[in-house]
Amino acid sequence: MKNNRVMIALTGLLAFSSAVVVAQKELPKEQVVLYDTIQDVKLAKADSAADYKKFTLAAESQISGNEATIVNLRARQEEPSEAASVAFKEKILALERENDNMKKRIAAADVVKTSSWTSFKYNFSRDMNELDRALRDI
Repeated sequence: MKNNRVMIALTGLLAFSSAVVVAQKELPKEQVVLYDTIQDVKLAKADSAADYKKFTLAAESQISGNEATIVNLRARQEEPSEAASVAFKEKILALERENDNMKKRIAAADVVKTSSWTSFKYNFSRDMNELDRALRDI
C-alpha cells in the first residue's frame, strides 16, 4: 500500500516536472525577454543595495574623520593677531557647517531614487572632495 502511494506520488511529480519543462520550452519570446528583464532588475537592485551600503559607510567614515580634523584645528589655533584668529574661527565654523550638511545629505540618501543614485553619488563625492581639500588647505 505504501509502495503504491510512493509510486503514484513519484509519477505525479515526474508528470508535473515534464509539464513545467514543456511549458518553459513553449514560452513566447516576449515572455522570455520579460523574465530575463525581471531577473536583471532583481540583480540590479541587489547590486544597488550593496553599492548604497558601501557608499554610505565610506561617506560616514569620511565625515567622522572630518569632524576629528575640525576638532584638531580648533585645538591648535595659534594665530598671532586677534583679526587672524577671528578669520580662522570663521573658516573652521564654515567647514563645520559644510561637514554637517554632508552628514545630513548622506543620512537622507535612502530616499534618493535609484534612477538618481549615480548623480547623487557624483555630486556628493565632488562636494566631499572639495571639503577635504578645504580642510587640508586651512
